[in-house]
Amino acid sequence: MGDTGVPTGPLLPIAHSVQGAVDGVLGRAKATGALTDDDLTVLWTVFRQTFHHALDLVDRGKVNRLTAQPSARVLYQVVGSQGKLYTLLANENFCECPSYTYGVVRGEQLMCKHTLAARVADALSKCRDRTISDKDFVAMLCPSELTTAQLA
Repeated sequence: MGDTGVPTGPLLPIAHSVQGAVDGVLGRAKATGALTDDDLTVLWTVFRQTFHHALDLVDRGKVNRLTAQPSARVLYQVVGSQGKLYTLLANENFCECPSYTYGVVRGEQLMCKHTLAARVADALSKCRDRTISDKDFVAMLCPSELTTAQLA
């Protein structure tokens, strides 16, 4: 493993294969609006309990998709099991949760439940949609930058 937790050397093709399989499953789900039994098996095999927890977040309506206007940039907000709100960029594997820090960065898991929940909810059209302004989008990602700019 590299310092970032990303597999290196002979493990890199395996990580890419697994990610490709997950992308394929979620792509099919987006096209059909459903996960087949085979898809569920693939996701369970790759993610185990993380998948179970992600599905729980999706089933409880804890995934919000925010689309900024007029730029059409997208971010997700996922309410975690303890009620904390996690803001995630679309198509990026990054989260501020402890599981990401201690599991994903160390290479022990591919993604946290919040990132997986956002991807699954998006694929199944199970996100709660909201429109926000571009200014609000920036404020959500860089709150200190906005505050500093407002003070100047």
